[in-house]
Amino acid sequence: MKKILRILLLALLVSGVAKQSLASQLHDAKNQHEVENVLQKNPNAINDFLATNPNLKKTPYWLNKTIFKQATGKTKTKLADILQNMQVKGGLLRNFIQQKAGYLALKKFPEAFPNQIKAITQSENHFEVCKKTVKHYFSQHLRKNKDARKVFKQILDKEKEEHEKGCYTFVHAQKWQWHFLAETFKLLWEIKYEEQIDNYQFLRFLPKEHNAKKEKNKRENALNGNDNGGYWSNNGQEAERLFMNYALFANSGVMGRCSAWYWLRDHDQSNPNITVYDLLKTLDLEHLYEKHKTKFKKLEKLHKKANNKYGNILLLSFDQDQLKECVIPAEGGGRRNAAYINGKSTYDVKEIVDSLRNNPSSLRRPNEVMFCTVLTQDYALDPHKGPGIYAFSHTEEKQYKKYKKLWQEIKQDLEQPNWNWNFRKEEECGWDI
Repeated sequence: MKKILRILLLALLVSGVAKQSLASQLHDAKNQHEVENVLQKNPNAINDFLATNPNLKKTPYWLNKTIFKQATGKTKTKLADILQNMQVKGGLLRNFIQQKAGYLALKKFPEAFPNQIKAITQSENHFEVCKKTVKHYFSQHLRKNKDARKVFKQILDKEKEEHEKGCYTFVHAQKWQWHFLAETFKLLWEIKYEEQIDNYQFLRFLPKEHNAKKEKNKRENALNGNDNGGYWSNNGQEAERLFMNYALFANSGVMGRCSAWYWLRDHDQSNPNITVYDLLKTLDLEHLYEKHKTKFKKLEKLHKKANNKYGNILLLSFDQDQLKECVIPAEGGGRRNAAYINGKSTYDVKEIVDSLRNNPSSLRRPNEVMFCTVLTQDYALDPHKGPGIYAFSHTEEKQYKKYKKLWQEIKQDLEQPNWNWNFRKEEECGWDI
């Protein structure tokens, strides 16, 4: 028994000496080249080094940096944790920590992109094909930003719900101010025309009356590629196209075309200098402005306070008929543009989206395929014929409750039964406005 104990003790001593020897070789190295030579001969030397100096406080910065650069896998992650706790700064370390944490955040993004079930939505299929690109541009946002994760999760859930109905979905991001204008216009529309609007956000602020033949011709020209595409104006109201991504993170890396990127920055290409008075005037209701202008101004301020960071992101849901009648594959200027499936060009939007759903790798550059809704009053801009449009954003709960409370007060005030919308002038109806 004593002999066995002596052998075990001797083995432990030898092991300790070996570890100390490997650790010493790294510790005694005079430059980066010597460190690299030690690690080439014995990659496990880093683990021995950490065993004798777990906090890395006794080693110079250049040595820690070199060892960190040469480490791999779990050892590198362990080193990153130690260096981060030491508040070591440096681009190499910072980039690794951000990329590693961001990758894990995206991988664990709750139910967003399940890895163990068959992908069924457009966003899931896009992610499977363009995973590296999405991770590169969005993993840090998902790691740092719980608010963004929550909103993205809501969008993906709604996308799945609409797909189960047999619909096709797209996303479009806009400035937060558009949400206020759209909600206000919806309220005025419902009062003016005495009708309920559900599952729709107004994209342009126009009266119901329009030249049906002219609008139909405009839409058919766009669908057939016989126009020069949409165009933009200072306030966005004259744009005849609504650019859309077929997946939440589509066009990642093409930041002028990525809805998720725009939403995170509360940005788009418009300058919506539209006032509540403009909305009232559009519907021939401007005579109501003076009485309610104080409340409307307060309402707009509360809306700004409710979300001073993110934009408004729309999920548009089209059935097959709506898809055919008002959606086109598009280029940057809004003109119809062919997509290539297995090398063959096509303008058939359903065929393109079905391929993106079922086999996105069959398309040329699937991350960069773009679509547009053709905005005409005979279809997409008609709240009863157009697609379902659902708005998502993050709001500060307390401020948003104040906003909705005042919104309801204004709504109830405007819905008073003694209003007569057929008259505009004070002298015609005898009101004291």
